[in-house]
Amino acid sequence: YSAAQGYQYHLFSEVPEGGWDRLGDLPKEPHYWKIQQTLTELEREDGPEWVLVIDCDAFFTNASTDVLDIAAAYNADGMFYVAEDPAGINTGVLLFRRHDWTRAFLRRVLKTPFVQIWDQSQYFWQLLREFEVFEEGPVKESAEIVRIHQSQFNAYHSGTADSWNAYGWKPGDFVVHYAGCPWDEDPCWQKMELSAKVIEEQVG
Repeated sequence: YSAAQGYQYHLFSEVPEGGWDRLGDLPKEPHYWKIQQTLTELEREDGPEWVLVIDCDAFFTNASTDVLDIAAAYNADGMFYVAEDPAGINTGVLLFRRHDWTRAFLRRVLKTPFVQIWDQSQYFWQLLREFEVFEEGPVKESAEIVRIHQSQFNAYHSGTADSWNAYGWKPGDFVVHYAGCPWDEDPCWQKMELSAKVIEEQVG
């Protein structure tokens, strides 16, 4: 997908030396390093204008869809794009724009102590804070935070969609995400292999 769209692609499979120390009191698990790695990319002087983060159990399934077109369709001036689901949000696919606001937001997320569902709880809690849900008065809207429908950003495979009452992937969707389906279970792995072939067949 990245090659077809002309994007740079980086696979992060391990935490660099000294990386865990940057997480402070957070658990030494990859979920939390994902936040720090995104921040690191956006802090680099020669860093990218956009960073799209996709989990290893999610697969691109539409080579002709440009993720920036999705962003523009919702809010071309947004800073942080995340898919909604019945539980609130899911962090399997996230899009960030390089900006002071985004870097400050990620630093706040890293300081969030709620980790019941890994980084997803951190992001969700911080979003509630950004929207001032716990304050008196109406919920505050944020032009920087853009919520996207699952069908256009982070569709679940059928098993998860059915059990979580969420949107299920259909041919033509941008991404299929195997949330709740561990890769080390044969039925899940077999489905993932089929999903990986969808984009391969499109790009040749």
